[in-house]
Amino acid sequence: MLRFIAGVVPQDATGRAAAVAVNGGRGLSFRFAGELDTIVTVRLDEGRVSAIYCVRNPHKLGRLTTEVPLGR
Repeated sequence: MLRFIAGVVPQDATGRAAAVAVNGGRGLSFRFAGELDTIVTVRLDEGRVSAIYCVRNPHKLGRLTTEVPLGR
């Protein structure tokens, strides 16, 4: 997965990556110039990565800037 990410991020990009929880699973967040740019999550089937999901839509990322409490 990291090889894929390294291949799609521009070589001159400077930013930060961090491990985050997304929809109850693990993911990576990428920030460039202090702004959330991308969230990457994966689907695992039998211990292997079967899908990689990248979200870059600013309207969808806007919901990820704050933690949403869960309730019943």
